[in-house]
Amino acid sequence: MTVYTGPSDVLYDCERPRTMRDLPEELLQYIFDNLQVSGPVDFEDDHRLQRQTLAALCRVNKQFDRLAKPILFHTVHLGEYQIPIRPFWEVLVQNPHLSSLVRSLHIDDWEHPRIEHDFTRDQTAAEIDSLSSEVSETLQDAVKDMTAPLRSILGHMYDPVEGYQLVGIADGMLVYLIARCENLSCLELVVPHRFSTYTCVYPALRHMAQLQAAADATNNQTPVKSLSKLKELRMRHWDTENAFDISEAMPFWTFPSVNMFRGDMIDCTTAEGLAGAPALKENNIRELDLDNALIEADGLREILSRCPKLESLSIAWGSASVGDCVVNHQQLGQVLRDLPHLSKNLKKLIFDPTDAYDFEYSDDEYHEPLGCLTSFQSLEYLGLTPKGLIGEDDEDLDDYPNFAKVSLTEMLPESLRTFDVRGSHVQYTVEAHEKMRESMMPLDSQLYGLMNDARFQKLSTIKMNRLINEKETSVKDIGWKQVELKPKYMGHHDYALVRDGNQ
Repeated sequence: MTVYTGPSDVLYDCERPRTMRDLPEELLQYIFDNLQVSGPVDFEDDHRLQRQTLAALCRVNKQFDRLAKPILFHTVHLGEYQIPIRPFWEVLVQNPHLSSLVRSLHIDDWEHPRIEHDFTRDQTAAEIDSLSSEVSETLQDAVKDMTAPLRSILGHMYDPVEGYQLVGIADGMLVYLIARCENLSCLELVVPHRFSTYTCVYPALRHMAQLQAAADATNNQTPVKSLSKLKELRMRHWDTENAFDISEAMPFWTFPSVNMFRGDMIDCTTAEGLAGAPALKENNIRELDLDNALIEADGLREILSRCPKLESLSIAWGSASVGDCVVNHQQLGQVLRDLPHLSKNLKKLIFDPTDAYDFEYSDDEYHEPLGCLTSFQSLEYLGLTPKGLIGEDDEDLDDYPNFAKVSLTEMLPESLRTFDVRGSHVQYTVEAHEKMRESMMPLDSQLYGLMNDARFQKLSTIKMNRLINEKETSVKDIGWKQVELKPKYMGHHDYALVRDGNQ
């Protein structure tokens, strides 16, 4: 070891790494892992810098390529404003070993055949040929192989025009991309506005999922089933208004490995769509997350009856830009109680209708609560608004029942660990704050009873978007304390009541 002692007594070890190439591989892996793309792509963060940096690292040397390439291909966002679908498809065709590196695939939108309703058979064939010719000549054979499953499955739906049911080269590329990624665990699709359903893509995927993926002859890969590792499926509407129909998502739930579905801007109110959905008796969906949803009691019953293994249900209703529906907690609660498999398996339940137009501006003068959940002995996390818990009365209590007299200790299961009662955020002017605190007095009285009940020893956290009223009793006197959670946007704050010793 060579040591230099200067005027400032700085020690310098000449054997320390001088460049990134000299770093231990464990440190390199740690550095590269921080460049992995995560989260959704938006206008503020399109992950372009991470992708460009990882691609550059792959070109440094063989070691960097070996470490960085799996991170570069782990999460791929395809679409008009991201990675174009066709170039990425060509990369996988020419380098099939790369498809095994893709774990999460997000497909924003894709081009479809430029076919009109009044096209003749010859015009349709000419249009498809023109799309084929856009692919480089070296990949023409791959195009034929790629569309073969579509032709064999869909038959007449491939060549003649059947409304918007025509499948072209772009749809074939989509199917090829998804099916070739044999280690895919998460798939996100944006429902395109040009087609009303995934009628063509879905059966082709189902067919390819049942086939053995072609082995890579160059390295003698062991054939594996396509999509056999797909766990999470996400689907969202292509626009910022309206929603896509639930029937477009349900067929994908039958993939045997899929156990989690997340839908954004999804309509579960159309009787036609639900009636046409498959029975799904064999599906393995355990987690169902519907955001910006339109759903009423009848639709909820149709969906939950098709999910016999469901353990987690989270629904956040959409605003007026998505659509309008009636949110009736009492009817929703009755659906839950009517399905025995839910009382046995359900561990997490969240109903958040605070953004729903009907919820705040309903013509009804009172709102009944969700009702009794004591039979749900596996339930550990419950998220409801105050209105869903204790209801809401008209000011004249002589005309309508006082729903607040329903005891939470008689409503909730003793298995509960986390209780989330965050409602709508209000602007905290002095007047608004005092009005909110006064309106929440009946609920706070119930919460004190819940925290002080010896039967609910498993309950450790109660989340709120305000401080509880402590005019008569302090939560410290019954072994609890109030803590502030991480501040949210626009000055909104969240709080939690925590059993002392569990913070």
